[in-house]
Amino acid sequence: MRPFGILIALAGIAVALSGCDTGDEPPIGSETPSTSSLPSPASPSESLQPVATPEFLGTVRDMTESGLYVLELATGSLWRIDHSYGASGAWSPDGSFFVRFGQGQQDADVVDLATGSARRVFSGDFWHFSWAPDGSHLAFSTGDGLITVRGDGTDLRLLAPVDGRAGMGWSPRGDLIASAGRYAVRITEVSTGETRVVSPEVGADDLLGFTLWLPDGNRLLFCSSQATDAKLSGLSPGAYIYDLASQSTRKLADNCGVSLSSDGRSYTYSDSTGIFTANIDDSQTPHLLAPGGASGAWSPDGTWFAFGKDACLTGDNDIYAVRANDGEMVSLTESPNVLKESAGWSPVANLIAYSALLEDSQSLLLLDADTMELRTLLTSARDFHIHGPRWSPDGRYISFSGGGGHGAC
Repeated sequence: MRPFGILIALAGIAVALSGCDTGDEPPIGSETPSTSSLPSPASPSESLQPVATPEFLGTVRDMTESGLYVLELATGSLWRIDHSYGASGAWSPDGSFFVRFGQGQQDADVVDLATGSARRVFSGDFWHFSWAPDGSHLAFSTGDGLITVRGDGTDLRLLAPVDGRAGMGWSPRGDLIASAGRYAVRITEVSTGETRVVSPEVGADDLLGFTLWLPDGNRLLFCSSQATDAKLSGLSPGAYIYDLASQSTRKLADNCGVSLSSDGRSYTYSDSTGIFTANIDDSQTPHLLAPGGASGAWSPDGTWFAFGKDACLTGDNDIYAVRANDGEMVSLTESPNVLKESAGWSPVANLIAYSALLEDSQSLLLLDADTMELRTLLTSARDFHIHGPRWSPDGRYISFSGGGGHGAC
């Protein structure tokens, strides 16, 4: 056990593990739709502009300048990708490239750390972003519709003039892109641009959002966060699964906070009593996995389920985990009053990375859930806050924003 607490928000999972507002930029990719007003993206330009290249800083311990950073775990090498604290980014599927987004989700630059180069591949504002599974193309949901572009910035095209402000994602097979406006979830054929609605018809006060694809590429999850016209739509608030083959829709949970296992065979959801798990094919009755939990995610090998409690309600910022083989619950951290943010599980190991706001410093830490060994990756001044740590898909790097301030409940 270690004397550190956490505000959990596992990257790569559509649902945060805490209900607190951390003040971070919204995650790039799929997200639950908000009832707040959304921006109106402008039409992107096909002109590619010169952009700033990543700055290699070597091994740095005392960080004082705001920006968007990438840390290599094995060597401790650090790059500053952007000087703006409001910049954000996302990794390519194989972890070889990093996409830098400007403040407020605008413009996209593909950054190659190996060569120290960067190239703008998209100019304009957007709501959501997704890589093609083979890393060859990028897709953006904009005010004009779904736009795709090659990773080198060529072949920019409007795939379909559909609304994707409430979530968008490329299918694992690479043949489809799912998107959601306020009233409908659609799938678009990448090869032809043909689009069809796959969600039930909903009323004017309903609100639908795309969540994620299952690994088989044949099913997707979406949510209904409002359903005042449920009698017309057949939907009530909660998470749903749509099967492309049978064209059928089935409800999974009464809220949108669903986490999927890495193999896509099971899912978890939470209510006021705790976290429950069930098989995605409906062959198992949901059973209680952990009492009092809010939400969480499975480790890559399926041996651990890590979760957090709603710190805004409970005041508990610790990380907990349940072992799959015996159901024993353990506390991975032991300082509920210490604010932290987590990158979640490494994609390749039972490791959890998180930042910690300590009494006299700020740290980025790595916890081995099997041995409970804790390693300090980076330390900085207490007022240099480390926000939004995220793993690269190969587990080699962690990206994060430095500077700014932590939010509160």
